[in-house]
Amino acid sequence: MNQYVIKSGDNLWNIVKTNYKDHAKTNADILNIVNKLAEVNELDDPNLIYAGETLNLPSYDSIFDTAAVQTDTADADDETDVQRDLYAELFDWTKTSYDDVTNGEDPDMYDFVESDIPYTDEEFTEPWMEGAANLAESNIEASDTVDDNGAINYQEFINQEVGNYEETFGESPFQLDDNGEIIDMLQDNFGALDLDKSSEIEKDELSAYYAAMDTMDSTDGTADGKLQFAAFSNTDLTSEEFQSRYQAAGELFGADFSDEE
Repeated sequence: MNQYVIKSGDNLWNIVKTNYKDHAKTNADILNIVNKLAEVNELDDPNLIYAGETLNLPSYDSIFDTAAVQTDTADADDETDVQRDLYAELFDWTKTSYDDVTNGEDPDMYDFVESDIPYTDEEFTEPWMEGAANLAESNIEASDTVDDNGAINYQEFINQEVGNYEETFGESPFQLDDNGEIIDMLQDNFGALDLDKSSEIEKDELSAYYAAMDTMDSTDGTADGKLQFAAFSNTDLTSEEFQSRYQAAGELFGADFSDEE
């Protein structure tokens, strides 16, 4: 069994990508191995590891039952149903809590375009893109606290999401979480936003995220430079509809779709 000494800025996601690269081909693969390593190392929270501590890194074959892995596809539909129920529970809780804060109103969370140009005009595209990019840059400045490299890594993403819930609602989303499902969902969300599979969300990806969320407010894919809470509370980032809009926006902002080695 190999051992790994945790360095500052490390997270299990990147450790898995580096040490199990032959088996970590997709975000689902990485997530699966991350959860297994957390079990092997008896980590209460796979997102909390500390520099200087030692991780046990057993071989891939020794921590996975090959026969069990082969049954994963057969169980995929059931797992999807469970995940969909989890999203519904979390978003219902979030919306209810937000309604309590806003007295039932559904205001815009962000109005990121300061322009008098009608959103139906082609001229609106430039300020719309600039506004989304400025919002993304602001978010990165606020969230890039672990390695300060101009992007949001997995740990920073988790810190951001949990912090947002706690600041808005005064309680943690993990109060819903008995078996680690919320962590699983946030890991899936991070993977869904990591277009180039670099284990970081860069400015172009985050800009595309806001743009895609803006178009999720409408049925025809138009954008108005406003992000309503409804888009955040009703959007599954792993869904085909969101991914389609996100990748289209990613091309607009120049995001790289190729996997990094």
